[in-house]
Amino acid sequence: MGRYTTMQTFSDQDAQGAAVPYTAAATTSSPASLDASSAVSSDAKKDGGLRIKRVENVSGSGAGAGSGEFHTYRAARRRELERVAAMEQRYKQNKAQQEFEAVRKRNAEEFQAQARKRAAKRRRRKERVHAVAVARGTDETETGADEEKRAEMQLPVVLPETPGGVPEIVNDGRFLETMLALQRNKEKEVEEEEETRTSVQLRFAGEQKESSYHSLYVRRRASARQ
Repeated sequence: MGRYTTMQTFSDQDAQGAAVPYTAAATTSSPASLDASSAVSSDAKKDGGLRIKRVENVSGSGAGAGSGEFHTYRAARRRELERVAAMEQRYKQNKAQQEFEAVRKRNAEEFQAQARKRAAKRRRRKERVHAVAVARGTDETETGADEEKRAEMQLPVVLPETPGGVPEIVNDGRFLETMLALQRNKEKEVEEEEETRTSVQLRFAGEQKESSYHSLYVRRRASARQ
C-alpha cells in the first residue's frame, strides 16, 4: 500500500484560513501539474484573486500509513516481548538463587549447632576426666588425651551436604583431622562389611559340611541294614 497525500486549502501559518475553490487548490497543490498551476496563478493575478500558498503535508496528521508501518509495529512488539521475557527469566533466576542461599544457610546453621553440641559434650567429658584425675591423683593430660581420642574414634563424623550431594567441609583449620576421621570411619565400615560377609560364608560352609556328614551317615546306616 503506497502513501497518499491529503490536501488542505490553507497553510499552517495562515490564521485567517482563506477559502478557495477545490479545483484551484487541487491544481496548485499537485506537483504533477506545474503548467496548470502556472496558468491558474497567472489567471489569479490577472483577475485580482487570492493566491493560495502551496502546502505539502506528507508526514503530519493528515498523512496515510505506508507499507512498512505493520513491520515496524511487529518489530517493536517483538522487542517488547523479548524484554518482558528477559525480565521474567531474571526474576526466576534470582528467586532460585535466593532459595538456594536460604537452604544453604539453614544447613550451615544446623551444622554449627551440631558442632557446638559436640564441643559442649567434649568439654563436659574433659571436665569429668579432670575431676577423676584430681580424685585419683593421676596425670590429667594423658588421661584427658586418651579419653578424647577414644571418644573421637567412637563418634562418627557427620558433615552437611551441599545440594549437589558433595559433603561440605567447614574451613575451621581442622581439615586434615576431619579427613582422617572420615577415612577411619570408612575403613571401619569396610571392616564390618568384610566381617559380616566372612561370617555368613563360614556359616554357610558349616551348614553345607554338616549336611554332607548327615547324608553320609544316612547312607552308611542304610548300607549296614542291607
